[in-house]
Amino acid sequence: MRYDRPCLWHEPIPVDRRLPTHKTFEWEGIPITLTPMSGHTRFATLISFEIDGQRVVHTGDEIFYDTGAWQPGAHMTTNHVYKNGLDMGCYHAVVDELERIQPDWVITGHTSPFQPQDEWYKEIRRGAEAFDDLHRKLMILGEDEAHFGAESQGGKLKPYRVHLPTGGEAQMDGWVLNPLPTAATATARLVVPEGWAGSEVTVDLGPREQKNITLSLRSDAGASCRRQPVALDLTVDGRPFGQVAEALVTVGHERF
Repeated sequence: MRYDRPCLWHEPIPVDRRLPTHKTFEWEGIPITLTPMSGHTRFATLISFEIDGQRVVHTGDEIFYDTGAWQPGAHMTTNHVYKNGLDMGCYHAVVDELERIQPDWVITGHTSPFQPQDEWYKEIRRGAEAFDDLHRKLMILGEDEAHFGAESQGGKLKPYRVHLPTGGEAQMDGWVLNPLPTAATATARLVVPEGWAGSEVTVDLGPREQKNITLSLRSDAGASCRRQPVALDLTVDGRPFGQVAEALVTVGHERF
């Protein structure tokens, strides 16, 4: 309901405990460390632990190969999803961490466990460079150019699904990103159906800075709709960047 990220599980999962990254904790006597692993999603996590004297890492869905399971001579393929968040250099950061850990075993989300060799690290490094090089060639990502990074997302709204069974007002949080290499003033405005009210906010941003915002909307009296799109319109230093994000609103219905 809250986030527009394709790789989220379709049902909410209760959180019993929040675990820190870069710090080791124990589960069933096994020391475990969690490390951010942007790539497949911006929020993926590398899990490393030691058992029976063996260092093990779980890379999830981060890295795939044209041979399926890893084997010498295989070529790395990436499994990124832009709408889940994407950062340039993300795969380089992953191989940096793997080289630091030097695992004895690698387990993944879809293939058999394997013992890494020097060739494995070199292949991931080659794939990481190819990934960044391709994006630099195909996208406007220059330091002096206006862009929203490899993710190409100028803002976000949450909750993504807004449910107003009896109508009324809803608050929406989110963020906007300055696409310019210089400080700028941004105006974010909610675009809503005719007869509704949507707020706007103006914020000062540093170069490429992302900042949280809060907006609100109010449906008109007697409104009835299901999954009505509303949009986040962004203008930076008077330059319109259009509708950079959306959310869905249901009004006057018991179910979303």
